Amino acid sequence: MRRRVERLELATRFRPIHIDTLILYPAPPQRAEDYFYRPAHSREERSASSRAFFEGVLAAAGINLAGGKSEETLLAEFQRAGIFVAECCECPMDATATSSEDLAVPMAPSLLRRVQFSYKPKRILVLSSELAPLIPLFRQAGLGENLLLREGEPIAIPVFTDSSATVQFHTDLSDVLAKNPSRSTAASD
Repeated sequence: MRRRVERLELATRFRPIHIDTLILYPAPPQRAEDYFYRPAHSREERSASSRAFFEGVLAAAGINLAGGKSEETLLAEFQRAGIFVAECCECPMDATATSSEDLAVPMAPSLLRRVQFSYKPKRILVLSSELAPLIPLFRQAGLGENLLLREGEPIAIPVFTDSSATVQFHTDLSDVLAKNPSRSTAASD
């Protein structure tokens, strides 16, 4: 419970007032150091896959990672760009537990309420093929036109040890985020 509250506090700190693009992914990582909104003092604090995800999402959002900026500064720029990363499930998935794909439909009513009444994004980018069952539910809720998908499907999150899959993830993410008309103006501010 304490880790969940800590994640909520960190996410709230970097949440844009008006969310242009909401990026949904299945669940927070097991390691607290790998949480997207936990600014690391050194990038080596994050696992290699967490670092690749963090840097890939920021770069796709148009955030310049060069110049030795702190993660806190990078997250503040990400916030100003109007983009917010949120988990569908608020607690990390245990490797032996039910998959997030099996939880997608049962957690959908709660997630839809959060999206419609709390986040209120202009666009919704769905990451992970595990969340594909949510797409028809978003459409039924009238949010279909807000979805940013890759050829009608969520962008798959790769195993980041595969460099070609990592490059493809970054490319797909950049291409899909480019569909967000507010991205280019917000990222340049």
